[in-house]
Amino acid sequence: MPDPEQKDPIVFLLTELLKETRRSNDAQQKREILSLAQAADYLGVSQLTLREWTRMQKIPFYRVGQKFIRFRKSKLDKWLERHDVSVRD
Repeated sequence: MPDPEQKDPIVFLLTELLKETRRSNDAQQKREILSLAQAADYLGVSQLTLREWTRMQKIPFYRVGQKFIRFRKSKLDKWLERHDVSVRD
């Protein structure tokens, strides 16, 4: 009969993989939230332009308290897809 104190190697590997996946998801979620400066850089516009777009509610954003504006990268990606502008030659 196997020793109950010894872990099955497969169970051990799966447990470690699950821990790594959780750490990776946490890190990815942190990168998902962008500050005004990060979002402006990501979109290739000035911070002033992005502030104006938020003031006019042209772009998805949310506030943290009354002072800070934050953006979800996934929502910005969807917004970019909906507002795709073709360039004329």
